[in-house]
Amino acid sequence: MRVGLRLVLEGAFSGAQVSDVGSLAAGLAWLQQAAPVDLVLLDPGLPDAGGVSGLQAIRSACPDQQVIVVSGSTEAAFIDRCLSLGARGFAPKVGLER
Repeated sequence: MRVGLRLVLEGAFSGAQVSDVGSLAAGLAWLQQAAPVDLVLLDPGLPDAGGVSGLQAIRSACPDQQVIVVSGSTEAAFIDRCLSLGARGFAPKVGLER
């Protein structure tokens, strides 16, 4: 899913620099070293992200970082929780996975 989304974004936004990582820890380390990042797409299903804890970790480490949660969960309570914790948006994976 991660690689496919990266390829779609690179194709849709010519010149965009898109990076992907396989864990929250790797993402946080990358964010600390990267130049300003326009947007983070966060999958709370990452091995060490654990629901909303990944979003909370990013918001704590990088409070101004724009984050959109990309998740297979479409439960209203989960979406509301993500938005209340500072996610700028929510994109369901439903219909994207095969």
